[in-house]
Amino acid sequence: EGLLIFTDDDDERAIADDRGVDDDARDWRSKPAQQANKTQNKEAQQSKPQTSSQGPLPTKIVKAESPWQPGKATTGQDRLLRTVKGILNKLTPEKFERLFEQLIDSGITTAPLLKVTISQIFEKAVAEPTFCELYAELCVRLQEVLPEFPPLEGESKPMTFRRVLLNTCQEEFEGTAALRAKLSSVPAGERVYEERRVKVRTLGNIRLIAELYKKRMVQEKIIHVCIGDLLGATEKLPEEDNIEALCQLLTIAGKMLSESQRAAPHMEGVYARLEQISSDRGLAARFRFLCRDVLDLCNNGWVPRREELKAKKLDEVHREGADALGVGVASMGLQHSVPVDNDDELFPAFKSDPDGWEVVTSKKNKSADGKISSAFIGEYIPPPAPVAKSEMAPKPAKPAKKLSLEEVEQKTKSMLDEYVVVGDVAEALLCVQELYAPEHAERISAMLYDRSIEDSKEKTTELLAKLASELVGKKAIAASSFKAATCELFKGLEDLAIDVPMTPKLVGSIVGELAAKKLFPLSWLAEACEPVEDFEVKRKVCAEILLSVKKALGESSLMEIVRSDNFDASSFLTDEEEEKEGEKLSTFLKGKGLTCVLSP
Repeated sequence: EGLLIFTDDDDERAIADDRGVDDDARDWRSKPAQQANKTQNKEAQQSKPQTSSQGPLPTKIVKAESPWQPGKATTGQDRLLRTVKGILNKLTPEKFERLFEQLIDSGITTAPLLKVTISQIFEKAVAEPTFCELYAELCVRLQEVLPEFPPLEGESKPMTFRRVLLNTCQEEFEGTAALRAKLSSVPAGERVYEERRVKVRTLGNIRLIAELYKKRMVQEKIIHVCIGDLLGATEKLPEEDNIEALCQLLTIAGKMLSESQRAAPHMEGVYARLEQISSDRGLAARFRFLCRDVLDLCNNGWVPRREELKAKKLDEVHREGADALGVGVASMGLQHSVPVDNDDELFPAFKSDPDGWEVVTSKKNKSADGKISSAFIGEYIPPPAPVAKSEMAPKPAKPAKKLSLEEVEQKTKSMLDEYVVVGDVAEALLCVQELYAPEHAERISAMLYDRSIEDSKEKTTELLAKLASELVGKKAIAASSFKAATCELFKGLEDLAIDVPMTPKLVGSIVGELAAKKLFPLSWLAEACEPVEDFEVKRKVCAEILLSVKKALGESSLMEIVRSDNFDASSFLTDEEEEKEGEKLSTFLKGKGLTCVLSP
């Protein structure tokens, strides 16, 4: 029997009744009336909400007159739509063949159903750019097996998969300008999201068109039309989004266009235009770097410096992992199992990459009489002592011929490639001094930032920060030139932070190293951060700069620099409107461990 609630007077008798004990010694004639009262009390208590030691007991669920039920496909189009969506959501390289067969058997039997299928594939492709190559392959396969359907009412041409797909891409491409024009009427709170959505769709569509061209599904003349529309008039600088879309298109399809005899003359003009755009100081640094990356890729025979991110089969991923592990095992095998405190003393040429294992071929030392000497055999000949280098490398004589910007860029790129592996600051300093190109010092500085962001490795950035402070400190690059390159970078910092989230940390490490060496005053940050509109990005990069100084010098030295440089974080890192929705500056700095920079 469930627990009931009783009054205080009835507690003891109720407990006794429940136990089957009758200790009532009163007259028997009064018992029926008492039991009747007890029954009435129980009925009254049962009508009240019941409780337990766990809380109130659950009430009976009342069913609605029209409860919700999962929607059911009422037409063949609805059923096909659900099937296609389910297949596309599961599409991966290893499941491609099986899901492709399911898609063929899904019932694409009429022109309207064909349009529905193509619409779903297109939307998935533009929303997931990484899988564009996979979706392009799917389109090629579907084009080969799906039949031709009679034209729709009011049309004369038959409906084919290729025709409907290309019309969809064309409508999206030509409608981009109209979508951008509508952004001005979007409320300010929603505009950032809408701008991002339009940008993602534009780049996704361009990438799909380029992948379809690589698979011979899009004609070459269509690509030239797209390039012409994105470049616009020669006397006017294209829009930034168009420049990014053009670079995306050429990165994917540029190799095929360059190999085409008909397209080669036209492409020379395109690359010349990109060269002009990359040198235009009125354009944000990020977009100039994008153009420069495309030109470097073209000059390198369209071989990328690093592998592009794309969908792979699991066995390909496993094979790559096994190859990488094999390299590690081989390199460890060369070292045997002898504990050595310093391998460099035994093997001067045996140096490992700072980012991981590396296979290194060792050479056997030979003595003057031709005998092999080894530290393990006993006839060990120590390596010659390293020649002491002067603290400052001697400045070479000025070359007779001044180098062009392209030559300076090539030599700087080679120098950086070697420096991030070897880490010889004196050698890198000497290389820059030999260039003797003060007019291109800003570009050299920008390439340091570019290399740091491209590699996105903390070790690389530490080396580049050390090199930057050495170049500016030894006046191989003027501080004003490095400042100018930093200001240009900050103009595109928000977009860079979207593409490479580590950008504020990477840039902050380099600028912080210069500030720690007192080559850049902290008060200059207010001017440098002025173009950065995104409040969160601005705070992040400044915090990373301050953290870099704190790491190098300590908190007390950071406080001293803040006072001597008259650095006031609240003068440019606070905004009433922003702080209403986000966290206050004091809270932000406290979370970063930088409360010491706040004014007392």
